[in-house]
Amino acid sequence: SVDIGGKGYAAKIARIDHAEIICIFIGFIISVLTGYIIYKKNIRIMVITDSLEKSEKRFALVIEGMNDGIWDWPDITKDEEYWSPQFKKLLGYAEDEIKASYTAFQALLHPDDIEKVKALAQEHFEKNVPFNIECRLRKKDGEYCWFRSKATTVRDENNKPIRMVGSIRDISQRKDGELKLRDYAEEMESKSHELAIAKEQAEQANRMKSDFLANMS
Repeated sequence: SVDIGGKGYAAKIARIDHAEIICIFIGFIISVLTGYIIYKKNIRIMVITDSLEKSEKRFALVIEGMNDGIWDWPDITKDEEYWSPQFKKLLGYAEDEIKASYTAFQALLHPDDIEKVKALAQEHFEKNVPFNIECRLRKKDGEYCWFRSKATTVRDENNKPIRMVGSIRDISQRKDGELKLRDYAEEMESKSHELAIAKEQAEQANRMKSDFLANMS
């Protein structure tokens, strides 16, 4: 009976060892699969991260190559904005020479343009009127130059404006050309008026001459 008990105990030990081996094997398989899943996930994250970095670099290159200055008002309830290096460069400032904010932008506006810009911004927020305006901004040297500012607004699910992103472009040369063209048109109009008066005077003189000759004869 002792021998039979010993054999039974040995069989139990063998079954336990067998179960442990199976558990170890299953644990190994699970570890391998888990490691593979984590590896694939990390690879996917790396690919996405690399793609995002490349997209950001491309976007940065596009922004640098543009003549437009980009601005971003991420939360219109706060007085904090982002101005791209080109934005500051258009105004004559280096990157660290001016702090971007809505207050700073208003301070740069020509006094005659402040209310016009405010009114359009209000209409844009309330009625979705396109924000596209020409205004004057003061550069670092104190000179006011003409810029065209365009913007679009991000809204929440209730159509409430929460963010505003836009650009500015220097249109001073175009404005100067328009001013010269207007001055030229006014000059031509003045000369045309003078020519009309001269023509009328000449015709009057001819009539007087004709009348005089008629009376003499």
